[in-house]
Amino acid sequence: MGEIINKLNQYNKSDMYPFHMPGHKRNFPTSPLSDFYGLDITEIDGFDDLHDPEGMILDSMRKASALYQADETFFLVNGSTAGILAGISAVVMEHQKILIGRNSHKSAYHAVYLRNADPVYIYPEYSDRVHIWGSVTPKEVEHKLLQYPECKAVFITSPTYEGVISDIKEIAEVAHRYKIPLIVDEAHGAHFGLDKRFPQSAIQLGADLVIQSLHKTMPSPTQTALLHVKGSLIDRDKIKKFLGIYQSSSPSYLLIAGIDEAIGYVQDNGEKLFEDLSANLEKFYLKAKELKFFEVFRGCDRADFFDLDPSRIVIYSKQNQISGKELLQILSSQYHIQMEMAGMYHVTAISGIMDTEEGFSRLIRALLDLDHKFTEQKRKSLLDPVTDTNIFFIERNKIFSPGETDGFNKEKVKIQDATGRIAADYVYLYPPGSPILVPGEMIDEKLLLLIERYMETGLNVRGISGEKEKLIDVLQNDV
Repeated sequence: MGEIINKLNQYNKSDMYPFHMPGHKRNFPTSPLSDFYGLDITEIDGFDDLHDPEGMILDSMRKASALYQADETFFLVNGSTAGILAGISAVVMEHQKILIGRNSHKSAYHAVYLRNADPVYIYPEYSDRVHIWGSVTPKEVEHKLLQYPECKAVFITSPTYEGVISDIKEIAEVAHRYKIPLIVDEAHGAHFGLDKRFPQSAIQLGADLVIQSLHKTMPSPTQTALLHVKGSLIDRDKIKKFLGIYQSSSPSYLLIAGIDEAIGYVQDNGEKLFEDLSANLEKFYLKAKELKFFEVFRGCDRADFFDLDPSRIVIYSKQNQISGKELLQILSSQYHIQMEMAGMYHVTAISGIMDTEEGFSRLIRALLDLDHKFTEQKRKSLLDPVTDTNIFFIERNKIFSPGETDGFNKEKVKIQDATGRIAADYVYLYPPGSPILVPGEMIDEKLLLLIERYMETGLNVRGISGEKEKLIDVLQNDV
Protein backbone atom coordinates (compact mmCIF):
# COMPACT_ATOMS: atom_id res chain seq x y z
CA MET A 1 0.00 0.00 0.00
CA GLY A 2 1.32 3.44 -0.95
CA GLU A 3 2.39 6.16 1.46
CA ILE A 4 -0.41 8.52 0.39
CA ILE A 5 -3.25 6.05 0.91
CA ASN A 6 -1.69 5.02 4.25
CA LYS A 7 -1.72 8.61 5.41
CA LEU A 8 -5.31 9.10 4.23
CA ASN A 9 -6.34 6.00 6.20
CA GLN A 10 -4.57 7.26 9.30
CA TYR A 11 -6.29 10.64 9.05
CA ASN A 12 -9.68 8.99 8.53
CA LYS A 13 -9.23 6.86 11.68
CA SER A 14 -7.97 9.75 13.80
CA ASP A 15 -10.12 11.99 16.00
CA MET A 16 -9.28 15.06 13.89
CA TYR A 17 -12.47 17.01 13.25
CA PRO A 18 -12.70 18.42 9.68
CA PHE A 19 -13.66 22.07 9.66
CA HIS A 20 -12.48 22.09 6.06
CA MET A 21 -13.63 20.98 2.60
CA PRO A 22 -15.13 18.76 1.19
CA GLY A 23 -18.66 19.36 2.40
CA HIS A 24 -19.43 15.71 3.13
CA LYS A 25 -17.02 16.06 6.11
CA ARG A 26 -15.95 12.44 5.70
CA ASN A 27 -19.29 11.61 7.30
CA PHE A 28 -21.79 10.11 4.89
CA PRO A 29 -22.56 6.73 6.48
CA THR A 30 -25.76 6.07 4.50
CA SER A 31 -24.00 6.27 1.14
CA PRO A 32 -22.71 3.16 -0.68
CA LEU A 33 -19.60 5.33 -1.18
CA SER A 34 -19.07 5.96 2.54
CA ASP A 35 -15.56 4.46 2.46
CA PHE A 36 -14.72 6.73 -0.45
CA TYR A 37 -15.94 9.81 1.42
CA GLY A 38 -13.94 8.81 4.48
CA LEU A 39 -10.69 9.18 2.53
CA ASP A 40 -11.64 12.25 0.50
CA ILE A 41 -9.90 15.41 1.73
CA THR A 42 -8.57 18.74 0.48
CA GLU A 43 -5.11 20.30 0.78
CA ILE A 44 -4.59 20.42 4.54
CA ASP A 45 -1.45 20.52 6.68
CA GLY A 46 0.77 17.51 6.20
CA PHE A 47 -0.74 16.28 2.94
CA ASP A 48 1.34 18.22 0.39
CA ASP A 49 -0.08 20.06 -2.64
CA LEU A 50 -0.21 18.67 -6.20
CA HIS A 51 0.34 22.14 -7.67
CA ASP A 52 3.41 22.84 -5.52
CA PRO A 53 4.59 19.47 -4.20
CA GLU A 54 7.32 19.37 -1.58
CA GLY A 55 6.59 16.21 0.41
CA MET A 56 4.89 12.87 -0.20
CA ILE A 57 3.41 13.81 -3.59
CA LEU A 58 6.83 14.98 -4.82
CA ASP A 59 8.37 11.73 -3.56
CA SER A 60 5.74 9.72 -5.42
CA MET A 61 6.27 11.67 -8.65
CA ARG A 62 10.00 11.00 -8.39
CA LYS A 63 9.31 7.27 -8.05
CA ALA A 64 7.21 7.45 -11.21
CA SER A 65 9.91 9.29 -13.16
CA ALA A 66 12.48 6.70 -12.08
CA LEU A 67 10.18 3.86 -13.12
CA TYR A 68 9.60 5.33 -16.59
CA GLN A 69 13.15 6.76 -16.98
CA ALA A 70 11.95 10.36 -17.34
CA ASP A 71 13.77 13.44 -16.08
CA GLU A 72 10.61 14.70 -14.42
CA THR A 73 7.07 13.35 -14.08
CA PHE A 74 3.87 15.20 -13.23
CA PHE A 75 0.69 13.59 -11.92
CA LEU A 76 -2.50 14.34 -13.85
CA VAL A 77 -5.92 14.10 -12.20
CA ASN A 78 -7.80 15.58 -15.16
CA GLY A 79 -6.71 12.72 -17.40
CA SER A 80 -4.35 12.77 -20.36
CA THR A 81 -6.47 15.62 -21.71
CA ALA A 82 -4.90 18.01 -19.19
CA GLY A 83 -1.40 16.82 -20.13
CA ILE A 84 -2.01 17.23 -23.85
CA LEU A 85 -3.47 20.71 -23.33
CA ALA A 86 -0.52 21.72 -21.16
CA GLY A 87 2.11 20.16 -23.42
CA ILE A 88 0.95 21.83 -26.62
CA SER A 89 0.26 25.13 -24.84
CA ALA A 90 3.84 25.18 -23.53
CA VAL A 91 5.46 24.92 -26.97
CA VAL A 92 3.29 26.92 -29.36
CA MET A 93 1.88 30.46 -29.27
CA GLU A 94 -0.66 32.40 -31.31
CA HIS A 95 -0.36 31.90 -35.09
CA GLN A 96 2.69 29.65 -34.69
CA LYS A 97 2.71 26.35 -36.55
CA ILE A 98 2.76 22.89 -35.01
CA LEU A 99 3.08 19.63 -36.96
CA ILE A 100 0.31 17.41 -35.64
CA GLY A 101 -0.90 13.92 -36.50
CA ARG A 102 -4.31 14.12 -38.19
CA ASN A 103 -5.41 11.12 -36.09
CA SER A 104 -4.76 13.01 -32.84
CA HIS A 105 -7.30 13.01 -30.03
CA LYS A 106 -9.70 15.95 -29.93
CA SER A 107 -7.87 17.35 -26.87
CA ALA A 108 -4.87 18.12 -29.10
CA TYR A 109 -7.13 20.08 -31.43
CA HIS A 110 -8.60 21.88 -28.42
CA ALA A 111 -5.09 22.92 -27.38
CA VAL A 112 -4.41 24.24 -30.88
CA TYR A 113 -7.70 26.15 -30.72
CA LEU A 114 -7.03 27.61 -27.27
CA ARG A 115 -3.59 28.86 -28.36
CA ASN A 116 -4.97 29.98 -31.75
CA ALA A 117 -2.10 28.08 -33.32
CA ASP A 118 -1.84 27.03 -36.95
CA PRO A 119 -1.82 23.22 -37.33
CA VAL A 120 0.07 21.51 -40.13
CA TYR A 121 -1.31 17.99 -40.44
CA ILE A 122 0.65 14.83 -40.98
CA TYR A 123 -1.32 11.80 -42.11
CA PRO A 124 -0.38 8.30 -40.92
CA GLU A 125 -0.27 5.30 -43.22
CA TYR A 126 -3.56 3.52 -43.95
CA SER A 127 -4.54 -0.14 -43.71
CA ASP A 128 -7.17 -1.15 -46.24
CA ARG A 129 -7.22 -4.59 -44.65
CA VAL A 130 -8.36 -3.46 -41.20
CA HIS A 131 -9.46 0.09 -42.13
CA ILE A 132 -7.46 1.73 -39.35
CA TRP A 133 -4.73 4.34 -39.04
CA GLY A 134 -1.22 3.01 -39.42
CA SER A 135 2.10 4.53 -38.36
CA VAL A 136 3.40 8.05 -38.83
CA THR A 137 6.64 7.65 -40.77
CA PRO A 138 9.88 9.54 -40.09
CA LYS A 139 10.09 10.19 -43.85
CA GLU A 140 6.75 12.02 -43.84
CA VAL A 141 7.74 14.02 -40.74
CA GLU A 142 10.93 15.09 -42.51
CA HIS A 143 8.97 15.98 -45.64
CA LYS A 144 6.53 18.18 -43.72
CA LEU A 145 9.27 19.92 -41.73
CA LEU A 146 11.11 20.70 -44.96
CA GLN A 147 7.91 22.33 -46.19
CA TYR A 148 7.16 24.06 -42.88
CA PRO A 149 10.48 24.60 -41.04
CA GLU A 150 8.79 27.21 -38.84
CA CYS A 151 6.89 24.49 -36.93
CA LYS A 152 7.56 24.76 -33.20
CA ALA A 153 6.95 21.11 -32.31
CA VAL A 154 5.87 17.71 -33.61
CA PHE A 155 2.87 16.03 -31.97
CA ILE A 156 1.89 12.43 -32.77
CA THR A 157 -0.15 9.61 -31.25
CA SER A 158 1.66 6.35 -30.55
CA PRO A 159 0.24 3.83 -29.87
CA THR A 160 -3.12 4.38 -31.52
CA TYR A 161 -6.36 3.00 -30.10
CA GLU A 162 -5.65 -0.20 -32.05
CA GLY A 163 -2.10 -0.45 -30.68
CA VAL A 164 -0.21 0.79 -33.76
CA ILE A 165 3.21 2.20 -32.86
CA SER A 166 5.31 4.68 -34.85
CA ASP A 167 9.09 4.79 -35.09
CA ILE A 168 9.57 7.20 -32.19
CA LYS A 169 13.37 6.97 -32.16
CA GLU A 170 13.72 8.06 -35.79
CA ILE A 171 10.96 10.69 -35.56
CA ALA A 172 12.63 12.21 -32.47
CA GLU A 173 15.92 12.40 -34.35
CA VAL A 174 14.19 14.19 -37.24
CA ALA A 175 12.51 16.68 -34.90
CA HIS A 176 15.75 17.33 -33.04
CA ARG A 177 17.59 18.11 -36.29
CA TYR A 178 15.17 21.02 -36.56
CA LYS A 179 15.77 21.82 -32.88
CA ILE A 180 12.11 21.31 -31.95
CA PRO A 181 10.58 18.93 -29.41
CA LEU A 182 8.62 15.76 -30.08
CA ILE A 183 5.44 15.39 -28.01
CA VAL A 184 3.87 11.93 -27.96
CA ASP A 185 0.33 11.13 -26.91
CA GLU A 186 1.09 7.72 -25.40
CA ALA A 187 -2.21 7.61 -23.53
CA HIS A 188 -2.72 3.97 -24.48
CA GLY A 189 0.84 2.97 -23.61
CA ALA A 190 1.24 3.51 -19.86
CA HIS A 191 2.51 -0.08 -19.69
CA PHE A 192 5.26 0.62 -22.23
CA GLY A 193 8.84 0.48 -21.07
CA LEU A 194 8.08 -1.51 -17.93
CA ASP A 195 8.90 -4.97 -19.27
CA LYS A 196 11.08 -6.22 -22.12
CA ARG A 197 8.18 -8.27 -23.55
CA PHE A 198 6.36 -5.05 -24.40
CA PRO A 199 7.38 -1.97 -26.40
CA GLN A 200 9.62 0.74 -25.02
CA SER A 201 8.05 4.01 -23.97
CA ALA A 202 8.46 7.05 -26.18
CA ILE A 203 10.24 8.81 -23.28
CA GLN A 204 12.94 6.12 -23.47
CA LEU A 205 13.24 6.48 -27.25
CA GLY A 206 14.00 10.20 -27.44
CA ALA A 207 10.65 11.98 -27.15
CA ASP A 208 10.75 15.21 -25.15
CA LEU A 209 7.29 15.13 -23.62
CA VAL A 210 5.06 12.07 -23.25
CA ILE A 211 1.53 11.80 -21.87
CA GLN A 212 0.22 8.46 -20.56
CA SER A 213 -3.23 7.52 -19.26
CA LEU A 214 -2.53 5.27 -16.30
CA HIS A 215 -6.19 4.30 -16.09
CA LYS A 216 -6.27 2.88 -19.62
CA THR A 217 -3.83 0.01 -19.16
CA MET A 218 -2.61 0.13 -15.55
CA PRO A 219 -4.34 -0.50 -12.18
CA SER A 220 -5.23 3.13 -11.52
CA PRO A 221 -8.56 4.99 -11.20
CA THR A 222 -10.30 6.58 -14.17
CA GLN A 223 -9.02 10.11 -14.84
CA THR A 224 -5.44 9.44 -13.66
CA ALA A 225 -2.50 10.04 -15.98
CA LEU A 226 1.17 11.01 -16.15
CA LEU A 227 3.13 13.66 -18.02
CA HIS A 228 6.83 12.87 -18.52
CA VAL A 229 9.51 15.36 -19.58
CA LYS A 230 13.04 14.64 -20.74
CA GLY A 231 15.81 16.84 -22.10
CA SER A 232 16.04 20.60 -22.42
CA LEU A 233 13.71 21.41 -25.32
CA ILE A 234 10.64 21.68 -23.08
CA ASP A 235 10.30 24.66 -20.73
CA ARG A 236 9.40 23.02 -17.39
CA ASP A 237 8.15 26.28 -15.91
CA LYS A 238 5.68 26.64 -18.75
CA ILE A 239 4.50 23.07 -18.23
CA LYS A 240 3.85 23.81 -14.56
CA LYS A 241 2.11 27.06 -15.47
CA PHE A 242 -0.31 25.40 -17.87
CA LEU A 243 -0.90 22.39 -15.63
CA GLY A 244 -2.00 24.93 -13.04
CA ILE A 245 -4.46 26.30 -15.58
CA TYR A 246 -5.86 23.05 -16.97
CA GLN A 247 -5.90 20.94 -13.82
CA SER A 248 -8.41 21.38 -11.03
CA SER A 249 -7.29 23.69 -8.23
CA SER A 250 -8.90 21.15 -5.87
CA PRO A 251 -7.33 17.88 -7.00
CA SER A 252 -8.73 14.63 -5.62
CA TYR A 253 -6.43 12.98 -3.11
CA LEU A 254 -8.08 9.67 -3.90
CA LEU A 255 -6.93 9.99 -7.51
CA ILE A 256 -3.44 11.04 -6.39
CA ALA A 257 -3.35 8.07 -4.01
CA GLY A 258 -4.50 5.81 -6.86
CA ILE A 259 -1.57 6.92 -9.00
CA ASP A 260 0.85 6.39 -6.13
CA GLU A 261 -0.55 2.94 -5.39
CA ALA A 262 -0.43 1.86 -9.07
CA ILE A 263 3.22 2.92 -9.37
CA GLY A 264 4.16 1.09 -6.17
CA TYR A 265 2.23 -2.03 -7.17
CA VAL A 266 4.01 -2.30 -10.51
CA GLN A 267 7.39 -1.62 -8.91
CA ASP A 268 6.82 -4.47 -6.45
CA ASN A 269 5.00 -6.98 -8.68
CA GLY A 270 5.65 -5.94 -12.27
CA GLU A 271 7.85 -8.83 -13.32
CA LYS A 272 5.25 -11.48 -12.41
CA LEU A 273 2.32 -9.40 -13.69
CA PHE A 274 3.87 -8.87 -17.13
CA GLU A 275 5.05 -12.47 -17.29
CA ASP A 276 1.47 -13.67 -16.72
CA LEU A 277 0.04 -11.21 -19.25
CA SER A 278 2.58 -12.27 -21.86
CA ALA A 279 1.79 -15.96 -21.28
CA ASN A 280 -1.96 -15.35 -21.54
CA LEU A 281 -1.55 -13.39 -24.76
CA GLU A 282 0.68 -16.07 -26.27
CA LYS A 283 -1.94 -18.77 -25.57
CA PHE A 284 -4.72 -16.54 -26.89
CA TYR A 285 -2.93 -15.77 -30.18
CA LEU A 286 -2.01 -19.42 -30.65
CA LYS A 287 -5.67 -20.48 -30.38
CA ALA A 288 -6.72 -17.56 -32.60
CA LYS A 289 -4.83 -19.17 -35.51
CA GLU A 290 -7.70 -21.70 -35.68
CA LEU A 291 -10.15 -18.96 -36.72
CA LYS A 292 -11.43 -19.15 -40.30
CA PHE A 293 -14.11 -16.44 -40.54
CA PHE A 294 -12.46 -14.02 -38.11
CA GLU A 295 -8.90 -12.81 -37.82
CA VAL A 296 -7.01 -11.33 -34.90
CA PHE A 297 -4.73 -8.62 -36.22
CA ARG A 298 -1.09 -9.35 -35.57
CA GLY A 299 0.41 -7.34 -38.39
CA CYS A 300 2.69 -10.16 -39.49
CA ASP A 301 2.82 -8.65 -43.00
CA ARG A 302 2.38 -5.09 -41.80
CA ALA A 303 3.65 -2.83 -44.55
CA ASP A 304 1.85 0.10 -42.93
CA PHE A 305 2.87 -0.51 -39.32
CA PHE A 306 6.21 0.04 -37.65
CA ASP A 307 5.22 -2.02 -34.63
CA LEU A 308 2.18 -3.20 -32.66
CA ASP A 309 1.34 -3.46 -28.99
CA PRO A 310 0.69 -7.19 -28.36
CA SER A 311 -1.71 -6.41 -25.51
CA ARG A 312 -4.14 -4.61 -27.84
CA ILE A 313 -6.46 -7.17 -29.45
CA VAL A 314 -8.10 -6.16 -32.75
CA ILE A 315 -10.64 -8.60 -34.21
CA TYR A 316 -12.33 -8.44 -37.62
CA SER A 317 -13.81 -10.77 -40.23
CA LYS A 318 -11.39 -11.64 -43.00
CA GLN A 319 -13.71 -10.53 -45.80
CA ASN A 320 -15.36 -7.68 -43.86
CA GLN A 321 -18.62 -9.64 -43.60
CA ILE A 322 -19.71 -8.30 -40.21
CA SER A 323 -19.67 -4.77 -38.82
CA GLY A 324 -17.72 -3.96 -35.70
CA LYS A 325 -20.90 -2.74 -34.01
CA GLU A 326 -22.72 -6.05 -34.63
CA LEU A 327 -19.78 -8.09 -33.35
CA LEU A 328 -19.49 -5.89 -30.25
CA GLN A 329 -23.20 -6.32 -29.49
CA ILE A 330 -23.10 -10.09 -30.01
CA LEU A 331 -20.12 -10.50 -27.69
CA SER A 332 -21.86 -8.38 -25.07
CA SER A 333 -25.39 -9.84 -25.24
CA GLN A 334 -24.62 -13.50 -25.90
CA TYR A 335 -21.24 -14.01 -24.22
CA HIS A 336 -21.20 -11.22 -21.61
CA ILE A 337 -17.90 -9.89 -22.88
CA GLN A 338 -17.68 -6.10 -23.21
CA MET A 339 -15.16 -4.89 -25.76
CA GLU A 340 -13.56 -1.45 -25.60
CA MET A 341 -14.76 -0.10 -28.93
CA ALA A 342 -16.15 -0.90 -32.38
CA GLY A 343 -14.90 0.43 -35.68
CA MET A 344 -16.55 -0.01 -39.05
CA TYR A 345 -15.35 -3.60 -39.41
CA HIS A 346 -13.40 -4.38 -36.24
CA VAL A 347 -13.65 -4.47 -32.48
CA THR A 348 -10.85 -3.64 -30.08
CA ALA A 349 -10.16 -5.23 -26.71
CA ILE A 350 -7.79 -3.71 -24.18
CA SER A 351 -5.90 -6.29 -22.16
CA GLY A 352 -3.52 -5.59 -19.32
CA ILE A 353 -1.70 -6.85 -16.28
CA MET A 354 -4.88 -7.17 -14.20
CA ASP A 355 -6.65 -9.42 -16.72
CA THR A 356 -7.16 -13.06 -15.79
CA GLU A 357 -6.47 -16.28 -17.64
CA GLU A 358 -10.22 -16.96 -17.46
CA GLY A 359 -10.94 -13.68 -19.22
CA PHE A 360 -8.71 -14.58 -22.18
CA SER A 361 -10.20 -18.09 -22.27
CA ARG A 362 -13.74 -16.71 -22.39
CA LEU A 363 -12.88 -14.42 -25.27
CA ILE A 364 -11.23 -17.06 -27.45
CA ARG A 365 -14.02 -19.56 -26.72
CA ALA A 366 -16.59 -16.99 -27.80
CA LEU A 367 -14.67 -16.19 -30.99
CA LEU A 368 -14.25 -19.87 -31.91
CA ASP A 369 -17.96 -20.45 -31.33
CA LEU A 370 -18.94 -17.44 -33.45
CA ASP A 371 -16.37 -18.41 -36.06
CA HIS A 372 -18.13 -21.74 -36.59
CA LYS A 373 -21.57 -20.11 -36.79
CA PHE A 374 -20.59 -17.39 -39.22
CA THR A 375 -18.53 -19.72 -41.44
CA GLU A 376 -21.70 -21.77 -42.01
CA GLN A 377 -23.74 -18.64 -42.83
CA LYS A 378 -21.51 -17.71 -45.79
CA ARG A 379 -22.11 -13.98 -45.35
CA LYS A 380 -21.33 -11.52 -48.12
CA SER A 381 -18.84 -8.69 -47.71
CA LEU A 382 -20.24 -5.40 -46.38
CA LEU A 383 -17.59 -3.33 -48.16
CA ASP A 384 -18.93 -0.29 -49.99
CA PRO A 385 -16.68 0.65 -52.96
CA VAL A 386 -17.77 4.30 -52.71
CA THR A 387 -17.11 4.97 -49.02
CA ASP A 388 -14.85 2.15 -47.84
CA THR A 389 -11.65 3.53 -49.26
CA ASN A 390 -9.16 5.73 -47.50
CA ILE A 391 -11.51 8.77 -47.63
CA PHE A 392 -11.10 9.32 -43.89
CA PHE A 393 -7.34 9.12 -44.23
CA ILE A 394 -6.61 11.51 -47.11
CA GLU A 395 -5.61 15.12 -46.66
CA ARG A 396 -8.49 17.58 -46.23
CA ASN A 397 -8.56 21.06 -47.70
CA LYS A 398 -7.84 23.35 -44.73
CA ILE A 399 -9.19 26.84 -45.36
CA PHE A 400 -8.82 28.23 -41.83
CA SER A 401 -7.14 27.15 -38.61
CA PRO A 402 -9.67 26.11 -35.92
CA GLY A 403 -9.19 29.37 -34.02
CA GLU A 404 -9.81 31.50 -37.11
CA THR A 405 -13.33 30.10 -37.46
CA ASP A 406 -14.37 32.12 -34.41
CA GLY A 407 -14.53 35.13 -36.70
CA PHE A 408 -17.58 33.72 -38.49
CA ASN A 409 -21.18 33.13 -37.53
CA LYS A 410 -22.34 29.53 -37.72
CA GLU A 411 -25.41 27.86 -39.14
CA LYS A 412 -26.82 24.37 -39.31
CA VAL A 413 -27.52 22.85 -42.70
CA LYS A 414 -28.80 19.47 -43.81
CA ILE A 415 -25.93 17.08 -44.23
CA GLN A 416 -26.82 16.51 -47.88
CA ASP A 417 -26.52 20.27 -48.50
CA ALA A 418 -23.11 20.70 -46.87
CA THR A 419 -20.89 19.84 -49.83
CA GLY A 420 -18.47 22.68 -50.52
CA ARG A 421 -19.13 24.39 -47.19
CA ILE A 422 -16.57 24.90 -44.44
CA ALA A 423 -16.93 22.98 -41.17
CA ALA A 424 -17.70 25.10 -38.11
CA ASP A 425 -17.42 22.32 -35.54
CA TYR A 426 -15.77 18.94 -35.05
CA VAL A 427 -17.28 15.72 -36.34
CA TYR A 428 -15.69 12.62 -34.86
CA LEU A 429 -16.22 9.01 -33.87
CA TYR A 430 -16.14 8.39 -30.14
CA PRO A 431 -14.20 6.37 -29.33
CA PRO A 432 -11.46 7.00 -30.40
CA GLY A 433 -12.13 10.77 -30.50
CA SER A 434 -10.06 11.60 -33.60
CA PRO A 435 -11.87 14.17 -35.76
CA ILE A 436 -13.28 13.24 -39.15
CA LEU A 437 -13.77 16.96 -39.74
CA VAL A 438 -12.01 19.88 -38.06
CA PRO A 439 -13.37 23.46 -37.98
CA GLY A 440 -12.00 25.33 -40.97
CA GLU A 441 -11.87 22.32 -43.31
CA MET A 442 -13.77 22.08 -46.60
CA ILE A 443 -16.56 19.49 -46.61
CA ASP A 444 -16.69 17.18 -49.62
CA GLU A 445 -19.43 14.84 -50.82
CA LYS A 446 -17.55 11.57 -50.32
CA LEU A 447 -16.74 12.44 -46.72
CA LEU A 448 -20.41 13.18 -46.04
CA LEU A 449 -21.34 9.79 -47.52
CA LEU A 450 -18.83 8.17 -45.17
CA ILE A 451 -20.27 10.03 -42.14
CA GLU A 452 -23.77 8.89 -43.10
CA ARG A 453 -22.48 5.33 -43.45
CA TYR A 454 -20.93 5.49 -39.99
CA MET A 455 -24.28 6.54 -38.55
CA GLU A 456 -26.18 3.83 -40.45
CA THR A 457 -23.74 1.24 -39.10
CA GLY A 458 -24.53 2.36 -35.55
CA LEU A 459 -21.18 3.95 -34.73
CA ASN A 460 -21.18 6.85 -32.27
CA VAL A 461 -20.76 9.94 -34.46
CA ARG A 462 -20.47 13.21 -32.54
CA GLY A 463 -21.01 16.61 -34.14
CA ILE A 464 -24.12 15.73 -36.17
CA SER A 465 -27.42 16.94 -34.69
CA GLY A 466 -31.10 16.58 -35.45
CA GLU A 467 -33.48 13.64 -35.21
CA LYS A 468 -35.45 13.45 -38.46
CA GLU A 469 -33.00 15.43 -40.56
CA LYS A 470 -29.27 15.19 -39.89
CA LEU A 471 -27.65 18.61 -39.51
CA ILE A 472 -24.05 19.76 -39.57
CA ASP A 473 -22.54 23.07 -38.42
CA VAL A 474 -20.95 25.20 -41.12
CA LEU A 475 -19.61 28.75 -41.36
CA GLN A 476 -21.86 31.51 -42.59
CA ASN A 477 -20.49 33.73 -45.35
CA ASP A 478 -17.77 31.16 -45.97
CA VAL A 479 -15.68 31.10 -49.09
